Amino acid sequence: MKYYKKVQYGPHTRTNWNKLVSLDHYIVREFLDEIREPIRNAGLQLWTFGGILEPWTTEDFDGALTGHSDMSIIKPCLELIISAGFRWGVYPDIKYTNTPLFHWSRYAEGGGPINCVYGSPYSHKVINDQWISNGEEMDGIWWRAQRHPLAKTIAKNHMFKDPIQVA
Repeated sequence: MKYYKKVQYGPHTRTNWNKLVSLDHYIVREFLDEIREPIRNAGLQLWTFGGILEPWTTEDFDGALTGHSDMSIIKPCLELIISAGFRWGVYPDIKYTNTPLFHWSRYAEGGGPINCVYGSPYSHKVINDQWISNGEEMDGIWWRAQRHPLAKTIAKNHMFKDPIQVA
């Protein structure tokens, strides 16, 4: 299944995207097969969360790179992930974080909301002509804080799964 949304992100532009149903979806497997080894060779880990772990169709692949903090290695990995996502038609909502990932299980046990800080290789993206900032630049990466859980997520009927490491 396809959906249409014009996305410009760094040097990439795409309009037709694949809807994703699970980590076992053949397009998701191809996307992950392309990026898994370079991520591991860079000493990083890729975690996924969000709609791809839920029992419905999603329009993006949410995730975060974690590991060391060498931006000269992290930025090319993020660029590779975004490039592969655009090539496969998997909308890559993947950033780097040096903060702990949000876990629904901890939140459910009374852990409370947390602030995550995410880094992106590009200053902004444009989705259907709407400009979206990726925050402030530092060391060639654009940083933005986000509080979890998102209000829009709490209002949905989710299974609320914790992040899963995929690379």
